[in-house]
Parts: sequence; C-alpha cells; structure tokens
Amino acid sequence: MNFKAPRDPNTESPFEKLRDAKPGEICSVGSGECTEQAVEVQDDTEGGEFFLCAIHVKEFHALGKLIAEMPPSQISKFENAVKDAEQ
Repeated sequence: MNFKAPRDPNTESPFEKLRDAKPGEICSVGSGECTEQAVEVQDDTEGGEFFLCAIHVKEFHALGKLIAEMPPSQISKFENAVKDAEQ
C-alpha cells in the first residue's frame, strides 16, 4: 500500500487535528522510534491524544485518505490486520 499516493487526490482525510502541538511534545509514532518535535495533536479515539511530527502527519493523513476510499470489505480486512498486529 502506497501511503503517499491516494487513488483520488481530492479525497479528504477523515482525521481532523485537535490542536497544534506545544513545544516539548514529541511524536507518538512507533514505540519511541520517532523523537521529532510534534506539530499536530490528534484524538486517539479512546479519550486521549497522540502527537504527530511534520513527517508523520503527512503519512497519517494519506492513510486516512486511503481508508476513506476503501470499500467496507477492505476496511474489515484492514481492521483485522491491525488487531492481529497489536496482539
């Protein structure tokens, strides 16, 4: 899956930032692999927040666009793959 090239460039990301990151907030991507300054804060869907650096914010929104373009059967497969990877 190419996270940098959604099939339709006009597809909007379903994700909206909560706020701009404050100085000292570090990107949450990975398990500490990214140590870049966060630029954007997103809702983690569980009542919390997660932080994205300038590099990962582009990838995050590109992924959102790809998910927005998926039919329900692909979304289900994607959800199952994520759940399997988290276990």
